[in-house]
Amino acid sequence: DRLAMAYSCQQKLLQAMEIKNPELKAMALIQLAAAAEDSRNLLMLSQKSNVEFIKNQPENFIQKILSGSNICRSPMAEFIFRAMLKDRGLEGKYEVSSAAVSCEEIGNPVYPPARAVLAEHGISCRGKTARRITEDDYYDADLIIAMDSSNLRYLSRLLPSNDKTHLLLSFAGESRDVADPWYTDDFETCFDDIVCGCSALLDWLEG
Repeated sequence: DRLAMAYSCQQKLLQAMEIKNPELKAMALIQLAAAAEDSRNLLMLSQKSNVEFIKNQPENFIQKILSGSNICRSPMAEFIFRAMLKDRGLEGKYEVSSAAVSCEEIGNPVYPPARAVLAEHGISCRGKTARRITEDDYYDADLIIAMDSSNLRYLSRLLPSNDKTHLLLSFAGESRDVADPWYTDDFETCFDDIVCGCSALLDWLEG
């Protein structure tokens, strides 16, 4: 039941927090977060300080123009950007895709609430499933756009260089992260942030 799951997750969390190697600790916490069946279970893991540590682990990023972790913010960014290209008559000019930095969600479709908010705005993400970033993606990409600062920190360890990485909202003149609905269930605010960033990114590319 939920209580047993929460207790089990809490014990695993305590064990993971004892890991000294920061990369191994990060991977253990990512796997633990993925094992939680939904955001409510994740929030039951422990106190706020522990949840904040998990929250700062990588989620998603954008490849070529956009790529990410592939069940929430990054696929939203991919398909919002695709819709903008279509609206501006720029289809085919830019290659846009999204990918994951971890393997837990590989093959899974876009998270249903993320898919729903896209549909409310007339955007389809049909057929999209999560895939993992590869080293080839770095060499093929012109830009790698991160949703938040924790993504940037993780990418600095994953990729050969950080010369192609940028925060999405930096193109809109802001240094903050894209709102993360995984913890708030506020997908509309996330959508608005991504629209703001993608619009500014496209203006920059076309300018």
